[in-house]
Amino acid sequence: MDNFLKLSDYAKLIGKTPQAVRKAIADGRIKKGVTQGKRGYLIDAAVANREWNSNTDESQQRTAEVIRQGKASAAGIDQPLTAPSYSKARAIGEVYKSKLLELEFKEKAGQLINADEATAAQFKITRIFRDAVQNIPVRVVSELAAIVGELTPDKRHEMMLVMQREIDRSLTQLADSDGIS
Repeated sequence: MDNFLKLSDYAKLIGKTPQAVRKAIADGRIKKGVTQGKRGYLIDAAVANREWNSNTDESQQRTAEVIRQGKASAAGIDQPLTAPSYSKARAIGEVYKSKLLELEFKEKAGQLINADEATAAQFKITRIFRDAVQNIPVRVVSELAAIVGELTPDKRHEMMLVMQREIDRSLTQLADSDGIS
């Protein structure tokens, strides 16, 4: 048992991860060079190396970087295949800081406004406009009746309903459009 290594030590020796060695054992690529010890696998390095070399297709092996990229991608994190150098990472950080400072300056200079505040203001203005336009028939029906001549209250009401219907139709059409004509 003196020639045997712990699984983690063997993994370090061959430059692989302990998970890669466990997978090789589970797949049967290392059989004779492994023994189950009290606390895990014990590996005869000489025998295991021969088995690893003869039973492992290195072209099928993924590097730790590729595995990390795959895990990040599966988690929805977009990462470059290689990590940037410290100086490049710092330069990227400085660019973002500069952009944030530029946005802050434009906001304080009154060139930018908060999107939520703009949406709320637009909603308020649109509501005021809609209410004013919808009240036009009520305000003008008496004037129109005076121009046309004496009308019965039923005819005045009918005129007001026609105007309201057409205004509502126009407002609905405006609301349903995408703003491009």
